[in-house]
Amino acid sequence: LELRLRGERAFEVALGSIVAGFDNLEPLLADFGAYLESSTIERFDTGTAVDGSQWTLSIRAREEGGQTLKDGGDLAKSIHNEPSN
Repeated sequence: LELRLRGERAFEVALGSIVAGFDNLEPLLADFGAYLESSTIERFDTGTAVDGSQWTLSIRAREEGGQTLKDGGDLAKSIHNEPSN
Protein backbone atom coordinates (compact mmCIF):
# COMPACT_ATOMS: atom_id res chain seq x y z
CA LEU A 1 0.00 0.00 0.00
CA GLU A 2 1.18 3.46 -0.70
CA LEU A 3 1.70 5.46 2.45
CA ARG A 4 0.62 8.59 0.62
CA LEU A 5 -2.97 7.40 0.31
CA ARG A 6 -5.31 9.22 2.63
CA GLY A 7 -8.92 9.13 3.75
CA GLU A 8 -11.49 7.23 1.75
CA ARG A 9 -9.07 6.01 -0.89
CA ALA A 10 -6.74 4.52 1.74
CA PHE A 11 -9.72 2.79 3.35
CA GLU A 12 -10.84 1.36 0.00
CA VAL A 13 -7.36 0.01 -0.74
CA ALA A 14 -7.00 -1.51 2.74
CA LEU A 15 -10.47 -3.06 2.60
CA GLY A 16 -9.74 -4.42 -0.87
CA SER A 17 -6.61 -6.13 0.45
CA ILE A 18 -8.57 -7.73 3.28
CA VAL A 19 -11.42 -8.82 1.03
CA ALA A 20 -9.01 -10.41 -1.44
CA GLY A 21 -8.13 -12.95 1.26
CA PHE A 22 -11.68 -14.32 1.52
CA ASP A 23 -13.23 -16.86 -0.82
CA ASN A 24 -16.75 -16.42 0.54
CA LEU A 25 -17.61 -13.00 1.92
CA GLU A 26 -21.22 -13.78 2.75
CA PRO A 27 -20.68 -14.62 6.47
CA LEU A 28 -18.61 -11.47 6.99
CA LEU A 29 -21.13 -9.36 5.10
CA ALA A 30 -24.01 -10.93 7.06
CA ASP A 31 -22.40 -9.92 10.37
CA PHE A 32 -21.59 -6.44 9.10
CA GLY A 33 -25.10 -6.05 7.67
CA ALA A 34 -26.72 -7.21 10.91
CA TYR A 35 -24.74 -4.61 12.83
CA LEU A 36 -25.70 -1.83 10.40
CA GLU A 37 -29.33 -2.92 10.43
CA SER A 38 -29.61 -2.98 14.22
CA SER A 39 -27.74 0.30 14.69
CA THR A 40 -29.95 2.02 12.09
CA ILE A 41 -33.15 0.74 13.73
CA GLU A 42 -31.82 1.88 17.10
CA ARG A 43 -31.24 5.36 15.66
CA PHE A 44 -34.87 5.41 14.48
CA ASP A 45 -35.95 4.55 18.04
CA THR A 46 -33.75 7.21 19.66
CA GLY A 47 -33.96 9.85 16.90
CA THR A 48 -30.18 10.02 16.81
CA ALA A 49 -27.96 10.68 13.78
CA VAL A 50 -24.82 8.67 13.03
CA ASP A 51 -22.69 11.43 14.58
CA GLY A 52 -24.68 11.23 17.85
CA SER A 53 -26.67 14.42 17.36
CA GLN A 54 -30.44 14.45 17.79
CA TRP A 55 -32.59 14.61 14.68
CA THR A 56 -34.44 17.87 14.13
CA LEU A 57 -38.15 17.30 14.71
CA SER A 58 -40.14 17.11 11.51
CA ILE A 59 -43.11 19.40 11.00
CA ARG A 60 -45.46 16.43 11.49
CA ALA A 61 -43.77 15.43 14.76
CA ARG A 62 -43.94 19.03 16.02
CA GLU A 63 -47.58 19.53 15.04
CA GLU A 64 -49.01 16.07 15.77
CA GLY A 65 -46.56 14.64 18.28
CA GLY A 66 -44.54 11.51 17.86
CA GLN A 67 -41.10 11.12 16.39
CA THR A 68 -39.44 12.21 13.17
CA LEU A 69 -39.50 9.50 10.47
CA LYS A 70 -41.75 7.27 12.61
CA ASP A 71 -45.31 8.18 11.66
CA GLY A 72 -46.38 4.68 10.66
CA GLY A 73 -43.07 2.92 11.17
CA ASP A 74 -42.94 1.64 7.60
CA LEU A 75 -39.57 3.25 6.81
CA ALA A 76 -37.84 1.73 9.85
CA LYS A 77 -39.45 -1.66 9.14
CA SER A 78 -38.09 -1.60 5.58
CA ILE A 79 -34.48 -1.69 6.76
CA HIS A 80 -32.91 -5.11 6.30
CA ASN A 81 -29.75 -6.60 4.90
CA GLU A 82 -29.34 -9.18 2.17
CA PRO A 83 -25.71 -10.26 2.07
CA SER A 84 -24.38 -12.12 -0.92
CA ASN A 85 -20.98 -13.11 -2.14
